[in-house]
Amino acid sequence: MREGGVVEALFSLRVPWTRVWQVGLVVAIVAPHVVGPSVGSVVVAGLGGALVLAYYFSVPRRLGGLLAPWALLLLIGSIGAMQHPTSDVLRDVWYIGKIPIVLGVGYLFAARIGALSTVLATYAVGALCLALPHVLQFVVDPSLLSLSTGTLRNRVGAGFVLTAFVPVVLWLARREGVPVLEKQPWLWKACVGLSVLSLILSFSRTYAICLILMALSPLFVRQVRAIRSKRQASVWRRAALVVLLLGVGVGWMQFAQQSNLVQFVDKVANSLVEITIQNQTDPEARNENWRGFEMYRAVRQYAEGSPVERLVGTGLGTKVDLGIRIPLGDRYFRYIPLLHNGYGMLLVKTGLIGAILYLLVFVQFLRRARHLGRRTTHGETRLAAMICVGCTLSVLLATLVISGLLNPYAMDAAGLLLGSSLFVLHSAEQARRDSTPAQASPSAAP
Repeated sequence: MREGGVVEALFSLRVPWTRVWQVGLVVAIVAPHVVGPSVGSVVVAGLGGALVLAYYFSVPRRLGGLLAPWALLLLIGSIGAMQHPTSDVLRDVWYIGKIPIVLGVGYLFAARIGALSTVLATYAVGALCLALPHVLQFVVDPSLLSLSTGTLRNRVGAGFVLTAFVPVVLWLARREGVPVLEKQPWLWKACVGLSVLSLILSFSRTYAICLILMALSPLFVRQVRAIRSKRQASVWRRAALVVLLLGVGVGWMQFAQQSNLVQFVDKVANSLVEITIQNQTDPEARNENWRGFEMYRAVRQYAEGSPVERLVGTGLGTKVDLGIRIPLGDRYFRYIPLLHNGYGMLLVKTGLIGAILYLLVFVQFLRRARHLGRRTTHGETRLAAMICVGCTLSVLLATLVISGLLNPYAMDAAGLLLGSSLFVLHSAEQARRDSTPAQASPSAAP
């Protein structure tokens, strides 16, 4: 058999490959939360390998441009990496290297599954698979509601970013006339309802803001409105249902355990103070405003570097010196490899060039989404542009408070969804170019 014949024969079998890829995408969404971030990354990378294999060892042409900036970021970080222990360097390679993996895997899953409605239905089911066990823990053991917010999040988890995206994305899909789960209305309601409940029970400020950013994405895209009034009324009824569920959920939590809600409101009120870059000598103030303190130490360490180190960093494997020993779990640490503020982490490890490169990549995503979203009347393209904007803004925000896509697993689902939206935008851009008639060259004079 000729080279590649085995692969070609395998994928020519009468197998419902769309369903297979849908299951694979759900596995990619759930795996980091079930088997842990390290093993989950291996699972996601393995699924990426299977997707490349399905292309007969070829990938979409635009995928290379999507992954290239991250290879450059790793190259910048490798400049000073030789002075650090190999284990620390490999850990940072994983932190940065998994970003193109999740983006690429989301991109390839969208390419293999096809229709955006089917892709989004798969993400909705993935959110349902995460939200259902989370909510059931409170059904089985209602005494969890008596715990403090911090203890509760340690026991049952800190929530999932996809549960913040899915209710809004399904609403936007209805708004844009993209049929997602229309033939299974009960499943649509289950995905929205359980996602909202899981989001409420997570007490996550970051994920709540991610939901708001996704809901505001149409304002950034400024799409052309082309929806019938009856459909708009139906969409608004569902939006009202989501708001009602949020209100009932918050009221329920207040009735069940007022201290949890008070603690959550206090944390929201303290959010800006918490990330303010400042030194803290008082232990209690340092614990309350930890993000600002560790960023202060990172900026100080960065400023003490040489001019070259300020440009390209001190390399992958660098740890931030906190100046004190702090308890993390059952051990004490003075040097930490990962900050809540991902920009500070990049600044120390890859310098000003690396931090700017990181920002420019996401700014380019925003520009492409807005450009295509404003110039099309196609519902799927507009929806993909909104999702791209919502995910990108959420990642930029999350990088400030929970290290964004540099986080071991918290924002991986956002990366997958962002990659899928980019595939739809790239496809629409390519289709637009192909449909533009080439300008005829002037005929030669006789």
